[in-house]
Amino acid sequence: MKAGFVSSSNTRTKSGLTLIELLLVIAVIAILASLIFPALSRPKNGAHTVKCGSNVRQIALALPFYVEQRSIPLPGIQGANDATQS
Repeated sequence: MKAGFVSSSNTRTKSGLTLIELLLVIAVIAILASLIFPALSRPKNGAHTVKCGSNVRQIALALPFYVEQRSIPLPGIQGANDATQS
């Protein structure tokens, strides 16, 4: 080899990711996702609680109308009405 000759294999530029770099990026993304997902589930649980409360309210509002239309006593109060009339 001559003193001024540079091998073409040494001057090759690096293109793309190596396997180690790719695995490292995947690991970082997995760690970030594990931190974010619990934070997103808290508002979801709160929304579920509000939805359930709304459903109970709707049932409580509809029950008197249901009972009035069918001329029946409220469910679970039949025994209480009998005890107060004696």
